[in-house]
Amino acid sequence: MSKTKVIVVDLGAHGSSTAYHLASRGIDVTGIDQFHPPHADGFVTWPFQDIQRYREGPGYVPMLQRARGLWNQLNRDFEKRSFQVTGGLFMGQPTGDAMTGIQKTSRVHNIETMC
Repeated sequence: MSKTKVIVVDLGAHGSSTAYHLASRGIDVTGIDQFHPPHADGFVTWPFQDIQRYREGPGYVPMLQRARGLWNQLNRDFEKRSFQVTGGLFMGQPTGDAMTGIQKTSRVHNIETMC
């Protein structure tokens, strides 16, 4: 029985993650990118997206926690770190949609904030 062959085009954060997880399941994967990996031409903003999703509602938090766990797993699996958590700052009016959304989500999931 032959392996499934998958081609992943664009090896940014999402494409490389897709290729990695397919390969970890034994699927034969070929990745194609316009730059020779590894390169510094990608752009990842997931820590900021964490905060953005917190304000949009508590339903996003389990997905974000799973994503963070997968990033942590990459750091454990490979000698060179894939990411470094540095923190973030989000400011707004205390009674505005952004801050009240972050506060609500933080309470639901017991996430520490300084709001």
